Amino acid sequence: LYSAILDLSTVYTKAALGLKSLLVPLSLVSAHLKLLNSYLSNAEATRAISETEQDPATAFAGLVILNENINTENAILSEISQILTLNGV
Repeated sequence: LYSAILDLSTVYTKAALGLKSLLVPLSLVSAHLKLLNSYLSNAEATRAISETEQDPATAFAGLVILNENINTENAILSEISQILTLNGV
């Protein structure tokens, strides 16, 4: 189980690096940066969760952060969707 969570950390890191390399229109820069930072935060949170046996307190903090980020990401993705819609995309 913990190795799968560590794999998820790698997925979040790769997704963040992919976002970092994308060129985005000026209207999306703020939301893009928030999403990138959320993915980086999730990468660190899932890494901490994967180390539950070594440091349960930090793993619990990782769970809290991951839970908070889920709501944040939904809001960011909604914001991106609205911006795209307003710009006819």
